Amino acid sequence: MEKDILEALGIAKRDLRECYTESGILAGRGHLQEYWARDSFFASLGANSLGDFEQSKKNLQLFLDLQREDGLVPALVSRKLKPKYRPLKISTPVDQNALFITAIADYARKSDDRVFIEGNFKKISLAMDWLCKQDRDSDNLVEEGFLANWADTILKHGEVLYSNACYYHALKEFAFLSGLLGVRMISTEYEKRAEATRLALNLKFWHNNYYTDWAGLTPHNYFDSAGNILSVAWGIATKHRAEKIEELIEEENLARIPIKTNIPPYPLWKVMPVLWLAKAYYYHNGFSWPWIGCMNAMALNSLGEKEKAIKLLKALAWQVNEYCVTNEVFEKGNKPVQSFWLKSEKPFAWTAGLFVRAVDEILGIKKGKQKKEEQTTVDEILSIKQKKRKTGTSRKKSD
Repeated sequence: MEKDILEALGIAKRDLRECYTESGILAGRGHLQEYWARDSFFASLGANSLGDFEQSKKNLQLFLDLQREDGLVPALVSRKLKPKYRPLKISTPVDQNALFITAIADYARKSDDRVFIEGNFKKISLAMDWLCKQDRDSDNLVEEGFLANWADTILKHGEVLYSNACYYHALKEFAFLSGLLGVRMISTEYEKRAEATRLALNLKFWHNNYYTDWAGLTPHNYFDSAGNILSVAWGIATKHRAEKIEELIEEENLARIPIKTNIPPYPLWKVMPVLWLAKAYYYHNGFSWPWIGCMNAMALNSLGEKEKAIKLLKALAWQVNEYCVTNEVFEKGNKPVQSFWLKSEKPFAWTAGLFVRAVDEILGIKKGKQKKEEQTTVDEILSIKQKKRKTGTSRKKSD
């Protein structure tokens, strides 16, 4: 493994584990010291790659314990373990249930803990049922209200690409979980549902060379990086369409950042008015989120583009190494967002977890203890970087 990636991997491991608690996985250790569903579920993919199964299970158990009777898991759990199902008090998010299914299936696949799945299968099924009910017009796509997905500062609503990519993947993963327990009829049913959703996404959302952002009364033909990249990584796109998406990312230089949330920018009236001030306007509207870059590295690898995946990993590693921490979000110039109104969270579990997972999928991570010489290298690097972090010095990015 190349030194810069190994260096960043050591930092990402440290940061991810810094977000562990007795209850689950915090979103971060700054102003986001809460258990956000989507953050902790994506982060748990990294925990599973490290073999930190007990921590991953604690996180899942937290949301299982606070699941509503109708199957909805919290979108947010406070440090005092109080659940919030609609944090912004506008619309109920839909992705937390989808990502819960994804996280629990990944835990099952990596840990081989069938007992945990069997003991919680009723609740898992309730979570899946709640999610399926969000398809209110029975067209195999879920609908959502305003501010109800990860980009919760943009006024999207209706059938949104990102949420439906998560929905498709949840259907596939629920089919896997059902098959794992030998419930073949349910497994077959959800495989069929997943395929119907994949077809619906390809019919309704494909626009020239990418999937359009969302479909309300009319399509909204923005390129949403997260939704398109998840569509590649999770097999919604055919190989031809996946290659078209990656070509667009390359042509628009999106991977140089990596990766901007969207192109073109959303107009002022599509952004929450409270964010019109200062840099907060660009939070989900042009800033760069490393978690999306990590997913794209895995997407490229799934297409057989390992060299490109490693190149992107190195760009992500630079962001980690330069600041000796996993940041939440970057602005133009590859600098962590730092304004009066908005500051990039650090360490950020979502970034740390997906960087670990990307390295594992593309290059492989040795489970258990590292080789002695590798561990020594990582420890030395982290020691040096911690000193730089305290003194405020850092390297200049090389050409």
